[in-house]
Amino acid sequence: MKPWSLLVLICATPAMAGLVPGEVMVLAAEEPQESAMLAQRYKELRGLAAEHVCLLPGPYPEVLSLDAYNEAFWPRVAECLAGRTIGAIVTTKGLPVRVGGYSLEALLAVGDSTGASGRLREQPQQRRGWLANPFYRRSPYDGLPPFRRGQLPQGFRPGDGEAHGLDFRLTSRLDGFTYAQAEGLIHRSIESDGAGVDGDWLCMAGRDPARGVRDQECFEMLDLIEELAWASTQRLDHDPQLSGHRLAGYFTGSAALRDAIAGNTYPPGAIADNITSLMGVPGNFGTGQRCDDSIDCDEEAGERCVETVCLREAQTSVARFIASGITGVHATAAEPYNNSFPSSLMMALYLQGYSFAESVFFSLPFLGWVNVVYGDPLAAPYARPVPLRMAAELRLTEGSPLRLEFEQVEGWRVAQVEVFYDGERLLDEHFSRLDTDPLLVWDPQLGVGDHLLLFRLRSEPVGQALGPSFSTGMLWPEPRVMSQQNLTLRVNPPPADAGMAPGEPTSAGGCSCRSVGTIGWTWILLLFGFRRRRS
Repeated sequence: MKPWSLLVLICATPAMAGLVPGEVMVLAAEEPQESAMLAQRYKELRGLAAEHVCLLPGPYPEVLSLDAYNEAFWPRVAECLAGRTIGAIVTTKGLPVRVGGYSLEALLAVGDSTGASGRLREQPQQRRGWLANPFYRRSPYDGLPPFRRGQLPQGFRPGDGEAHGLDFRLTSRLDGFTYAQAEGLIHRSIESDGAGVDGDWLCMAGRDPARGVRDQECFEMLDLIEELAWASTQRLDHDPQLSGHRLAGYFTGSAALRDAIAGNTYPPGAIADNITSLMGVPGNFGTGQRCDDSIDCDEEAGERCVETVCLREAQTSVARFIASGITGVHATAAEPYNNSFPSSLMMALYLQGYSFAESVFFSLPFLGWVNVVYGDPLAAPYARPVPLRMAAELRLTEGSPLRLEFEQVEGWRVAQVEVFYDGERLLDEHFSRLDTDPLLVWDPQLGVGDHLLLFRLRSEPVGQALGPSFSTGMLWPEPRVMSQQNLTLRVNPPPADAGMAPGEPTSAGGCSCRSVGTIGWTWILLLFGFRRRRS
C-alpha cells in the first residue's frame, strides 16, 4: 500500500533545550493534603499525565533517615518510575528536606546508580562532594569553561547518564515559606516561557573571601555577556542592604543576605545563586506555626515572624528569594564546600535557552550530595523558536506508514525528530548535515482513532561561522534549539471498512499558531504537489 506523503510545517513555538513535560514526574506526600494539591497543580499547569504524579504516604519529618529512605521511600518512587521515560523529578513542600546528610533531591537524582562500594543511595554521606559530575568539564571558579564549538551539551535527555554508569535524572523542588509561594514558582516559570527576562544580570562581590570564591569568574562571564550583547549587566561591591534593582540574575556570596533580597524586583524567569552554607537546611522554611508578629513565635528559641510563618533562620533562608518573586534558585540542604556551587557557566547556558535545571546541572561539579534546585525544571525563558512550521492534522490509513518531509528555512536544518505518545518515545530519528531535504517514512503502529502525538524537533544553523570571539580568544558556538508541538494523528480504517465516502472531510485540530492557522488536508497535498513539481 502506498504511504501517505505529507509536507510537514513546524509552528515557530518557544524552544526548549531538552526535556518536555511528558518526561517529568512530580512527587508529593499524601499528608499533608497541601503537598498532594501542589503536585496536582503542577500536573494541571504543565500538562502532565495522571500517572506522572507519584504520591507517597506521609507525613514526613524534615530529616528522613537513610534507612527509611532505602526501605520505603525509594522503593515507592522506583515503582512510579518503572516503565516510564522520566528525565526530571519535581519534589514538593511536605516531603523531607534532607535524607541523612544528603539533600532529598540529590539522592533522588542518582536513583539506583552504583559505584565501587555498591548503590550510591546506600552509602553514608561523605564530607566532600565525592561523585564527580561526568557532564562537568572543568574545576569550578578557575576561569571560564572552554566555550568551543561542539563542547556544549545538546540538553539533558532521559537516559543520558547511562553512558557513565549512572541512573541519573534532573531534580528540582517546589518549596517556600507557604504552599502558595511554592506554587508561585510554577506560575512564574510558565509566564516566562520563551519571553526572556527584563532585568539586569548582577554579580555582587562576596562578603568574605570564602564566599567570594566565584567572583572573578562571575565578572568575566559578565564580560562575555556584554561582548555578545546578550543582556544588560551590573558589577557591584558587596552591599548587605542591596535594593532598587530589577534583576534577571543575582549571583553573590553571603551568610547575611536577609536585607538584600526583598528590596529588589525579580521579573518572571529571574534566577539566583548565593554561595553560603545553610540557605536550604531544615528549619529554614518555617516551623509550621502561622503568625502575624514575632510575639506569636517562640522568641526565646530565636524564632521570628517572617512572611506569616515562625522561622528559626540559619544564615539566610532560600525561601526569602522565593517569597520575593524569584523563578529559580540554587541552595544547599547541608554544609557544603564552597567549590560545590554552580560555576558561572550556569548564566551562559540559561541565556542560551537551556532550562534552569539543565543550566545548574551542567555547571555543577558534584552529583548526589547536598545541592537543591528550587523551581520548575522546565523554566526556559530564553529558549528560541525553531524557524519551522507544522500542519494542523496528520491522517493515514491503518497499516500505512507516514511519509514526512520537513520544509527547512534557509540557514537552518532539522537535526533530530522525536515523537512521543502517552509519555513514551515512539521515534528518535537523527539527520546528518548531508540530509539537505530530510525525509522520514515511519509506521507509528497505532490503531484506528485519534492519537495525540508530541513532536519534538532539534534545529541548528548550517553554513555559519562560530559566534563572536571573546577577549580571551574563546569562541561561543551557534545555538541549537528545540521546539515541540502536539498534533493529532487520525488513523482511519482500511477503505473497505471505513464506512464513509472517499474524501469525506474530517475536522482539523492541533496547531494553535496564529501565523499558520488550521491547514486543511487538501492544502497539505497541494503544498506537497507544488513542492514536487518545483523539484
